[in-house]
Amino acid sequence: MVSVNLHLVCYIIAMSKKIFLLATLLLAMLNIGAVSITGTRLENTFESEKNLALFDYTKSESSEEDFLDSTHFYLQTMAAGKEIYTWFGHSGLVVVNEKYGFERCYDWGVFAFSPTFYFDFIFGRLYYSLMVTNPKYSIVQAEVENRELIRRELDIPREAKRGIIDFLNYNSLDENTTYLYHHYLDNCATRIRDIYNASTNGEFKAWAQSIETNKSYRDYTTSLMGRSFIVNWTLNFLQGPSIDKKLNLWEACFLPYVLDQAIEEYTGEEKIVINAGKENTFSDNNPVLEATTVALIIFVLLVWSYSKNRRLWAFIISILLLFFTILSCVLIFMMCFSNHDVTYFNENIIYVNPLLFLALFSSLRALFSRKKREATMCLSVMKISFVLTLILIILKGLFMGVFIQDNFAQICFMLIIYFSAFTLKRP
Repeated sequence: MVSVNLHLVCYIIAMSKKIFLLATLLLAMLNIGAVSITGTRLENTFESEKNLALFDYTKSESSEEDFLDSTHFYLQTMAAGKEIYTWFGHSGLVVVNEKYGFERCYDWGVFAFSPTFYFDFIFGRLYYSLMVTNPKYSIVQAEVENRELIRRELDIPREAKRGIIDFLNYNSLDENTTYLYHHYLDNCATRIRDIYNASTNGEFKAWAQSIETNKSYRDYTTSLMGRSFIVNWTLNFLQGPSIDKKLNLWEACFLPYVLDQAIEEYTGEEKIVINAGKENTFSDNNPVLEATTVALIIFVLLVWSYSKNRRLWAFIISILLLFFTILSCVLIFMMCFSNHDVTYFNENIIYVNPLLFLALFSSLRALFSRKKREATMCLSVMKISFVLTLILIILKGLFMGVFIQDNFAQICFMLIIYFSAFTLKRP
């Protein structure tokens, strides 16, 4: 009996050494591979602040006084819609002169469709365009989609109005409408933010930069994605540490509703409700707690199905592994070959990586084979991945200044899924 137990202990130690060695080697290789190939950043065809600087916001002709005094500028903000790309709301700049029958909406959130649009999108070449329309179209859209639409007047001096009108006319030229979109740095809201800042001679920017929000890009966007756990978890998984720094109010104005709040605080202007539709919905769920809860449910399902019906277990784990394997390939592609810089240097590739191909292959064999040992490799890879995840947690604790990515919701989720392999008896 003692001899049997001794052999068992030796076997466990030997296997632990192998797993640890494989995990360490794989971690070392992934640390090299995780260094993203950033390459040369694409040129922005129409930079916002650079082109705004071409115009004078301090002079106006006396002959234009009546026209400029009767011209009003409004920040128009539309609440989130149902489609994913509308979850963060939308901003537009409305220019109205009722005396001269002038009314336009400047919209920087329009896809620049081309024959290579989808190819460009995959590689992160996100080109958007300025579209000038009648404001009634956005009103109709808000009514049809039941989205709140509000306006807030921008307190722009007469001299600056002339400069902004000149800039808008220049930006509206066919050769100037397209620009390189960025989720956080250059979008429909930041373009209007920059225009308003130019009208204040930089005072709005100086004021906004002096206010700390104590929130990151990830914090802001996560609060608007609470309607779908899968979308929220996946988009946060794909984005790296670059979105985890704390923002000042100027940077936070990448979101339409934050820009509107900043303008309200800066100017004191009351909002004008154009359509009283559905307002933005903010989630105050704890992402880590939510991910842990979902993972524990899956954990129980995996353990139960393994004990009751191995093929059912193989089916469930195959679906999970297929999703995570594809996700790892997408992440590697984005990190190394795309212009999606928010994915660069992503820690998640350490524990969700193409090694899962082996586990997927094994689980599929277990699903379609009668042999009980077909799942052995699947369980082994999950155990190795568990160790890799633990190593990452240790590294994040030891080197907090290096491993800064806020990915504990993703880590906790995968750690629980991987741990299920240790609770299952070998086939």
